[in-house]
Amino acid sequence: MLRTLADLHPGAAAEAIERLLEDPDWARANSLPIDPVLRDFVVAGLHNTAVPTMLSAGQRQNVVPVEASAVLDGRLLPGELPDRWAQEVQRAVGDQVEVSLLHGRVSHRVHDEPEILRVLGATVAAHEPGARVLPYINPAATDARAFPDTKVIGFFPSASDADIMRLIHAPDEHTRISDLMFGGQCLLDAVLRLST
Repeated sequence: MLRTLADLHPGAAAEAIERLLEDPDWARANSLPIDPVLRDFVVAGLHNTAVPTMLSAGQRQNVVPVEASAVLDGRLLPGELPDRWAQEVQRAVGDQVEVSLLHGRVSHRVHDEPEILRVLGATVAAHEPGARVLPYINPAATDARAFPDTKVIGFFPSASDADIMRLIHAPDEHTRISDLMFGGQCLLDAVLRLST
């Protein structure tokens, strides 16, 4: 992903990406001079995440609650273990809070076979001249977990600009029909290319 982004952003951005590759650092990752959506994907793909998604406390508005709880949604890098993630969260919040794992699973390894990436790149470029495939570690969950012994590669072609990424799980979550049609055409083409 970073090498592709460096190719797509010559000059200062490419130099900043090269520095990040040579010496990974949070400040460097968070200050990359690229589109903020792409920068968020870079940052999310460099570490495990823990995002509070549900909060609860008390039953009445005029009574101070005795206890409160928060549910965190964690996304783990490939190979990371849920128990180890829970231990990291416990260290971060300290001893005054009890952390327990509700459920968890090991993230699947990344399938970045060069031949498949080449075919996917050729497919996208055939439908949108000049377009490039941007490989990345998906910071979200996928249905790949249902197929543990099968190589699964997410393929998310879009004819829109980067704003399509802002729609995913946003307050007004939706997709454009043009993106759905474009993605379907690319997917069919990729399957045909890979099966011959």
